[in-house]
Amino acid sequence: MTVDARLVVTGANGRIGRLLRKLWAHKPPKGLFPIWLTRTEWNIGVEAPPDLPTGGVLLDLAGVTRGDFERNPFLASKVADLSQQLGCKLIYVSSASVYPGGAMDMDEDQALAPVSAYGRSKVAAEVTVRAVASNPTILRLGNIAGADALLAGNRQGKLVALDQSTYGNRGPVRSYIGPHVLADVLSLICSKAIAAKGIGHTLNVAQPDPVAMADLLDAAGYDWSFRAPREGVIDQVALSLGRLQALMPVPPATAPSLVEDLCRLGGWP
Repeated sequence: MTVDARLVVTGANGRIGRLLRKLWAHKPPKGLFPIWLTRTEWNIGVEAPPDLPTGGVLLDLAGVTRGDFERNPFLASKVADLSQQLGCKLIYVSSASVYPGGAMDMDEDQALAPVSAYGRSKVAAEVTVRAVASNPTILRLGNIAGADALLAGNRQGKLVALDQSTYGNRGPVRSYIGPHVLADVLSLICSKAIAAKGIGHTLNVAQPDPVAMADLLDAAGYDWSFRAPREGVIDQVALSLGRLQALMPVPPATAPSLVEDLCRLGGWP
C-alpha cells in the first residue's frame, strides 16, 4: 500500500490557507497528506518549528499583506530554513505585485520592478528563498476573486469607488483566478512536485484573459462609480501564462465565471 507523502502548509489561517483547508478536505492533492501550520502550531521567527516528518513538499503561504511588509523576507527565510531541515521541496507563494505592470504581458523571466512596498517585500522574499532553499519553486499569483478588496465582503447596497484607467473606461485590468480554480492548480502543482515532475523555478498563476474591474463589479451586481484620479494606479497587470498552460489546462477567465466561482464557495472561509 502506498503511503501519502506529507505536505506541510504554512500560513494555514490566511485567506488562501483557509480556502485550501475547506476545498482540500474532500479532495486533497494526489499522493499528499496535508499538515496545516497556523500561528498556533508555529509562530514563525518566535519559536522553534514543531516536529515534522522529513521529505515531501512544503507550501509556504505565510506572509504579511498589510502593515509591516518587511516581515515577508524574514518569514520566508525561516520557512526556507525549515524546508532544508526537512529535506522538503519548497513552493513559495509570491505575488504578481513584483511586476511593474503595463501594456505587455508580464513574463517570469523579465526584470522585476515593483511599484509598491508590498511588491518590494515579495521580491526580497523571493531572493531570500532562492538563497536558502535548494531548488525552490516560486509561484507569482494574480488577483484572486474574492480575496482581493474588489469583491471581498458584502458590498450589496453600497457604492463601490473604482479607480480610473488610461487604458479605457472599464477601470484597471488584472489577471484573475477563481478560488476553486486556484485550489485545483495548487493541488496539481504540489502533486507534480512530489512526483518529481518539473514545474520550473518560477511560475505565474492565474487564468488566461485579464479582466477589467468594472466588468467584475457589473457581474457581481454591485453599484459603482469612478473616484477622482489618483497617482500610482497601475492600469494593467496581465500575466504571461504559457508555462502554466504547458503544465495543466486552465480555463480562461471571464467576469461572470469568476463571480460564479466565488458564489459557489458561499463566502470566503
